[in-house]
Amino acid sequence: MLRRMVVLRLQLMRLSSRRLVGFTILLFFVMAFLFLGIFVVADSIFNLEFFMSDNLPSDLEFTFVGGVVALLVSAFLFPLLETFLFQYLVFLFFIKFLRKGVPIIYMLISAIIFGFSHQAVWGASEFIIGAIWWVHKVLIGLVLACVYYLFFKKKSEAFLLTWFIHGMHNFVFTSIILFSQCISS
Repeated sequence: MLRRMVVLRLQLMRLSSRRLVGFTILLFFVMAFLFLGIFVVADSIFNLEFFMSDNLPSDLEFTFVGGVVALLVSAFLFPLLETFLFQYLVFLFFIKFLRKGVPIIYMLISAIIFGFSHQAVWGASEFIIGAIWWVHKVLIGLVLACVYYLFFKKKSEAFLLTWFIHGMHNFVFTSIILFSQCISS
């Protein structure tokens, strides 16, 4: 198992930065649609009515300006802050203070913190959706931590590229949410 991880790491290190960014974005979309499918299946099996419009706050109104602000904040500001907190600072801690951080430990700690920071408060009836959501966010955090580490090792702009990839992910899915709100209103 450890040998396979080392071989995979060496293969990823050989990829150009452009291909690595493309690979990561593709991986994000595959993971996102996989978990969207799991949400839909869990919703239909357990009759959680998670996707019903009645579960949205009644004062939620779609406005163009509000949509643009939500898109800008979720695509630029939040990924910047989260990349700084969950990838840069955690990695810096491992490099500066532990001096010999094991990459997998850094990646797991970063991913778990990332997952908990995105965890919404769920009632008992939504435990299944909350658990699926948390696993999804931990996996997204793991991908971002891996990307940061790989670009750092390539002597590339690890912070900027991780921020860009996270921002692209948020931009696409915030756009989908806003588009669905626009159609339904």
